[in-house]
Amino acid sequence: MWVGDFWAFSEFSAIAAGSLTSQARFLQLGILVLDRPVSLVRELSARFCGVR
Repeated sequence: MWVGDFWAFSEFSAIAAGSLTSQARFLQLGILVLDRPVSLVRELSARFCGVR
């Protein structure tokens, strides 16, 4: 294996790991949305508007 190939592979692995993490985050958010939509919307709007 060439050094360049290894570099590209490690970079790709890092990108894949990052996208897996964000996919897991989106999945968690989706589960929360399906689970309790009203309270989640309230929570998000409170976070973005700064009002509790």
